[in-house]
Amino acid sequence: MTAICFYKRALTVPDGILGAQIPPFSDALGSQGYSDISVARHASAARHFVAWVLGAGVACDVIDDAVVEGFACHVCANGNGHAHQFSPAYMGRVRAFVRYLAEARIVARPASSPAPGASRIAAFQDWLRVRRAVAEVTIQSHTFKLKALFAIIGSDPAALDAAGIRRTVIALAETSSRFHTRNLVVALRHYLRFLAERGECPAHLAEAIPVLSARGTDTLPRHLEPDRIEALIAACDPATSAGKRDRAVLLLLARLGLRAGDILAMRLHAVAWDEGVLRVCGKGHREVALPLPQDVGDALYDYVQNARPVVADDQLFLRTIAPFVALASSPAVAHIVKRALQRAGITDAPSRGAHMLRHSAATGMLRAGATMESIAAVLRHRSVETTNLYARIDDRMLGEIAQPWPGAGPC
Repeated sequence: MTAICFYKRALTVPDGILGAQIPPFSDALGSQGYSDISVARHASAARHFVAWVLGAGVACDVIDDAVVEGFACHVCANGNGHAHQFSPAYMGRVRAFVRYLAEARIVARPASSPAPGASRIAAFQDWLRVRRAVAEVTIQSHTFKLKALFAIIGSDPAALDAAGIRRTVIALAETSSRFHTRNLVVALRHYLRFLAERGECPAHLAEAIPVLSARGTDTLPRHLEPDRIEALIAACDPATSAGKRDRAVLLLLARLGLRAGDILAMRLHAVAWDEGVLRVCGKGHREVALPLPQDVGDALYDYVQNARPVVADDQLFLRTIAPFVALASSPAVAHIVKRALQRAGITDAPSRGAHMLRHSAATGMLRAGATMESIAAVLRHRSVETTNLYARIDDRMLGEIAQPWPGAGPC
């Protein structure tokens, strides 16, 4: 595998079962919306990989990560004998071909050894899904955080004790942000309750976790003023597919206060055009119908009719470049907000995530005279107490109830 490979970028397809898969691989990419030049680049990388596999004597029945790594590390030279390295993009095309071979059952990829506690984590995910009605995006978030915690507390429930858990949480609080520590604590508390139901740890263990506040009482919701929200939305280019999609996403976040998870989970049938409502299924799998403002409905219609790729997937918001699949995660939605901030020239935003626009929507409704109950209904808060956070930013209301300082003169 370390010998120098002299590969010429010829148009001929290598012989053998692997080479025979390059044309259907190219066809599959084309059906997914890849451009002709992108398909050609993937096919070229696939031909190179197959030529190397045949030249190195690698068995074709098993193509695993070690084989791909061997290809990435080999010395390749062109016809003039000059060696070159492979870019991450080039290796991405090779890995795409290997995934295609595995999905087509042309090669068998050996199953990796399960991680410690993998079966317990799978059972924990099912418990969150069935018993706690937790959204899929939150389940994945809890799983990611739990695996990080395993590196500290271990994956054996029998080794857990109250003192050790408290020490771990206190150490995390001293070295991490309040927000990050709180998220870890939430995942850990769910996991300990799951273990307790299975009889794998004492029921009181979850109570040993110190309670941490989500935010300090001296902080205010991070939001943008209305004129900057409008500049953010106007920065989307309506002439491009990405601009149409981003505009629709930003309007949903800024007008209806949706969460990033709501954007990811939204389906085509969520928009009831005749009724003028948007059906949103949020936390706890509770579906509500929200009124659809005119500008939001226009942006959604423009995106669906003129920009959304025609694919079998019924997810509403898709990638704008091939493969045309659903947005992968909450950071993808946050990235839409971040790019819009850059285009609008807003460099001092208090936050760059999707939740900032949710806070901005609540702030705008409050200043427009909406009641806490109506804001809670739009934001889908289970308790108005959660919505009361926004009362601290209503300067007019606070001014009406403020009492003069004792001994002070007239204001």
